Amino acid sequence: MPYKSDKKGVLIPRELKRNVKISMEEREEIRLIRALHGYSYNAIARAYGVSKRLVIFICNPDIEKRNAERRKELGKEGRYYNKEYHREQVRNTRRYKHLLYKNKKTY
Repeated sequence: MPYKSDKKGVLIPRELKRNVKISMEEREEIRLIRALHGYSYNAIARAYGVSKRLVIFICNPDIEKRNAERRKELGKEGRYYNKEYHREQVRNTRRYKHLLYKNKKTY
């Protein structure tokens, strides 16, 4: 039986999502720091506690888009899919969303 939190209308606030690493304000700061001061990707990543790859994607959305397309193409071959791992992660996410729903922390 599906959780009530699986409905399309239940939204989790951005600050409670576990897959969000940095806020929208921090994203803007990273873009400005890179554009105005020219700091390296590594230095910015260390300062914000995220990966260099994330900083590159924030500063260059076109690279992120190309990477997503390439990953989608390679995914057709099944390279990036572990069925058991994926199933467990989906279960964990649903349980987390249901917990937030029960505690009335969703919209």
